Parts: sequence; structure tokens; C-alpha cells
Amino acid sequence: MSLIAEGKTALVPAAGRGSLAILGGASMWCMLAVALMALPARAAETPVALASAALELDRQAQSLPAAADTQRLTLYVGNRIEDSLLREVSVTLDGRAAVRHRYSDREALALRSGGLHAITLAPMAEGAHRLRVDFIARAEDAQPGDARLHAQVEQEYTQGAAAGRVELSLVKQGLRGKPGLQWQDWAQPQAALEAPELRAADFLLRTGRALHAAAVLERLRASGMPLTIAFERRRADSLAALGLAVPAVPGGSPLLDRYGGALAALRQGDAQAAVQLEAMGSADSPDAESRMLRDYANLELGYQLLRQGQGERAKPVFARIRSPGPCSNAALLGFGWSFLVPAGAEGGSMFAAQAPLWPAGTEDAARLRRGTPFRYLHSVAVSGERKLDLQRALVPWVELLGRDATDPAVQEGLLAVPYALAHLGAHEQSQQYLSRAVGDLERARQELDAAMRHVSGGELSARLAERMSDEADGWRRELADLPYADATTYLKPLMLEPAFLEALAAQQRLAEIDQLLQGQSLRPGFVPAGLADAAASLRQRVAAAAQAQDGELRALALAQLRRQQQHTLAYLAEARLALARVHDRPLEEEAS
Repeated sequence: MSLIAEGKTALVPAAGRGSLAILGGASMWCMLAVALMALPARAAETPVALASAALELDRQAQSLPAAADTQRLTLYVGNRIEDSLLREVSVTLDGRAAVRHRYSDREALALRSGGLHAITLAPMAEGAHRLRVDFIARAEDAQPGDARLHAQVEQEYTQGAAAGRVELSLVKQGLRGKPGLQWQDWAQPQAALEAPELRAADFLLRTGRALHAAAVLERLRASGMPLTIAFERRRADSLAALGLAVPAVPGGSPLLDRYGGALAALRQGDAQAAVQLEAMGSADSPDAESRMLRDYANLELGYQLLRQGQGERAKPVFARIRSPGPCSNAALLGFGWSFLVPAGAEGGSMFAAQAPLWPAGTEDAARLRRGTPFRYLHSVAVSGERKLDLQRALVPWVELLGRDATDPAVQEGLLAVPYALAHLGAHEQSQQYLSRAVGDLERARQELDAAMRHVSGGELSARLAERMSDEADGWRRELADLPYADATTYLKPLMLEPAFLEALAAQQRLAEIDQLLQGQSLRPGFVPAGLADAAASLRQRVAAAAQAQDGELRALALAQLRRQQQHTLAYLAEARLALARVHDRPLEEEAS
């Protein structure tokens, strides 16, 4: 259990905490700096230990009277329109652009559920200022061509001697519900309303910034704010998210747990697992998480039905999967096979479950392609139901062509199309598509070579670092604007690898710790020298941990890229062999 979680102090004796003003800033911070530098290296190298030390340092800093920064205005941005998502806010101060923030989906949902995004304008000189704030939002069910919602407020604001606080929320106004902005000045305490800092902590916690949320709450605690049940619940939640306390309520997603349980049961041969996946795959999906899990449930269920030789039942299951989407390529491939898998026959190892990208091994897929629906490689379906099945399978398979050729499902599609054409007797077209497959797979190999150079050379680390900065907007912090093209195509499958995502989350936690410490060390005139030294010392420990974490990220990325490269080389060799067989076909016919 963390000392902070127990309400104790790890670094400064209790007597010192009770008499900070008497002890004096300089001597106290010298003690704290020595204590921080004396921490065991092993403890400081973990994100949990580093977060605990950073939070303790910040809490002690805020208890100093000199730590108050009065030359600032904090805007608390919110959204009270239930069926809308806030997309962007821009602030203009005295005719000059000051702040622009674009909200990710996770941030927009956090705002709509009651959170507030704190935007600080500093320094703010005392006196009159002209403030203009523009909001841009969209209806939750808006289509790409639908108009956006706009709201603007322009108002005189007088900055006094104390720091200012203003809440600006998007609301419906008038009988027609036109979007507008509600201005709430928090310069005077209003006991009847909930302090905006509490809702700002909610926003931070819901968007994955638990350390900043805990710091906000600790500062409120030090300011003498009444400790209500709502406050203690938020504080406990933020500490639990940091690993500094045991959560009062088990975390995680119930829907994700349900999917994981059904998947584990399916792998163990439980007959009820298919029923559970069917229920998930056919259920209404009101949010992004449930839609994603619905796709994965349908993908798993569809390939399970193929393994059992139930192609007809697999068709509507694959058809429920969204395209585009993380499962769309594998779904198109499986939908095509649902026309060709021998009815009623066990697929056996032909569809070995290896979620999430492509639930079949390279050798098994090739074996299935060669042996189904004909026994011989050059068998031709002149007419009948088999010919229709091949033609129907071609429809989803052709859709795979032109997609990312480093995706294993697309690679199988590159060979499945000429396979089907050959069995339809369209040998010239089959040869053309095999030539195309060789070219696409060769380019995929080159892309993967470039990707490994990109990772080894440190460019991936640089891209991730700039998106973890405190100034990055919501989409950049969520890594949603990474360019999935050219040398960065490899990022897309990496974001589906649990081990990589876990390492990335640890790197983001370390970046957040550094941002909190940087805020303490960059406030000249308000921060004692001892605090700056303590923050700098701890930042060195964070930097060392971040460097080690970056090495782990690189290793995971390179390992995944090597696996993709091996898969690509196997398919490239098979495509070249198949093309050679097509060229040899006239010789075989003459010999016969």
C-alpha cells in the first residue's frame, strides 16, 4: 500500500509538515531533495514508484504560500448537450489566438458525462481583457456531410489580484434548442455548486491522466476544501488508477470481461461459448467499445463455424462485421471461404484460431486453398453450383485487393483470387492476378524493411514523444492522427498488439510524470531552489525509466515486424511458385 494512499508522507517527517512556515522553504526542500536522491534505484524505476514520489513532491510544493500563481485565468470547458460531442474549442485573448484544442472521442465523451477540461491562460496581467471563445461540436449520430454546431461568446473580463476561474459550457438555448455557451464566473465561492476542479479531475481521470487528476485533488485537499464523500471517491479512484491504492470497485470493462470469458471458453471447447458470442455479435452496440467487441465476437464465431464446416451459418455472422474496421479484412476473407468450405465436414486445422488479425496459419490456409473445393490443382468448374460458389467467393476476395498488403488476410486474398479464377478456367486472368500478387507482396516486403529501419533509427520514438507532450491536443495524445502510410503503415497492426499497447501505456505514464515535475521546475519566482533540485533529480530518474521503456517498445515493434516479414516472405515465395506453375502449364498440356 502506498504511503500516500494511507494518508502518510514518505519523504518528510510529520513534524516538518506541520510547521512548514516556521521551518522555511529552503531548508525543507534541501531535506526533500536529499530524500528523493536517496530513494532506491529499483523502486524509482517503476512507473508506480515514480508517480508516488512525483505526487508527494507536488503535494508538498502546493503547501507553500509562495507556490500560489495568481496571474492566471483558468477556463473550464464543458458540454451539457446530451446528444452532441464537442470537437474543438479555440480561445482568443485581446485579439490574439491563445489556445486551440481538438477533442478526441474519449475526451468528448468525458465532457458529455460531466467532466470539465481546464485551459489555463497565463500570465494574465491585472485589468480588463477581451476574451472570445469558439466551440465546434457535432451531433453524436452525425453523418460526414452534416453541418457542425457552432457557439461563440465574446466578453470583457477583468483580471483581479487573485487567480480567475470561469466555466464555459455548451448548452441548448431557446425553444428551438439552438446551441449556445453558458458563462459561469467562479471568482466568488458558491457553496451550492460543485467546484469545477472536481469535475476537471473527472475529465483527467476518464481520459487516462490519473496522475494529473490526483495532483488536482491533492491541491484542493491542501487548500482546505471540505472533504466530501464525492471528493474522497475521486481521490481513491485516481490513486487506484495509478496503482497506489486498491480500487474500491473492481475496474475494467464488464463487456470486455464477458468477451474474454466467452473466448476462453471457446478455446476450451465449451459448447455454450458460441451461444455467448452469438449474443454479443447480434446485440445493439450504442458505443465504440461495444461495436468493436461485437466485430471481434462475430469474427471468432464465424471462423469457429468454418472449422465446423458450417459455411452457410458463417455467412450472416461475417456479414455483421463493419467495413472498414479492425476486423474487416479477416471478415471478407472468411466470408469468401464460407461459400467453399465443404458442407458438414470438420475444417480441423485448416482454420487454426490465432486472433486477432487472421485466424489461420500460413500453411493451413495454403492447404485449404489447394484442396477446396477440388481435389486437383487444375480442376475447372464449367457449370453448376460449384462454379457459382467460386464466383460468389470472388466478390469479397476482390474487395481485399488494393488494401494493406502487409496484412496477413490481404496476403491470403492476393492468392485466393487467382486460385478461384484458375478453377473457373480463367487462366490468363489468374496469371495476371498472380503477377499482381508478386508485385504487391514484394512492395510489402520493402515496406516492412523500411519500417524496421524506421523503428531502429529512433523515428518511432520521436513520433510518440511529440504526441505525449502536455501541449498535444486530444487526437494527438490518443495517437489517432499518426500517418498510416508509406513508412508508417506498420503502426496500424502494432496498435492491435496487447503487449505493445501495455508498453506504450507505461511510456505515457512516465511522460505524464515528467510533465507534472516540469511544471514545478519551470516556475521561477514561486519555487524554492530546493524544490527545483528535487524535481530535477526525480526527472532524471523518470528519464532513465523512459529510456528503458523506449527500448522495450522498440524490441516489441521489431519483433512484430519480423513476424510480418516472415509471413510476407512465405506468401511471396508461394505466389512466385504458383506463377511458375502457370507458365509451365502449356508444357504440361503438351506432355499429356
